[in-house]
Amino acid sequence: MPAHLTAVRKVVRGALLGSQRRIHFVDERVDRRRQLLDLFCGLPLGVVAYRSDHAPTRQEPAVRSALLVVMVDDIVGEGATRLVLESREGRDQLDRRVIHRRLLSQRDSALTYEHLRPTEDPILWVADAFAWAAGAGADWLGRCGEVLRVVDVEP
Repeated sequence: MPAHLTAVRKVVRGALLGSQRRIHFVDERVDRRRQLLDLFCGLPLGVVAYRSDHAPTRQEPAVRSALLVVMVDDIVGEGATRLVLESREGRDQLDRRVIHRRLLSQRDSALTYEHLRPTEDPILWVADAFAWAAGAGADWLGRCGEVLRVVDVEP
């Protein structure tokens, strides 16, 4: 998949409208969401969305940490060498601690990780779209066909 990232970024950037600097799925109209998901599902991607249902907002840091642990274990197992997360402005330190601790137990891992602002990499817009679809329910998941796999994690 990394060989296709330059082409994918170009296609995704081409989906911007007017003065848009990024695509943020929650801000898009329903018809535009459909259009974007159709476009993204046609790209050479395999997507995994990690989610936890029914977690109270006050537990968000613990739930996010649990999701990160499962994700890091999975991608290290797949031989991934780079993880990029969308920066959450001032809340990235917890992610770094969780990932660092997890990688200490995975000594042979070559995984590097970083946080980027959403405007820095269009691949983050694709991740946002699929994460939104994973949380939106069966109708939206059905649009994603074979491209999206959802992993439910209990914190």
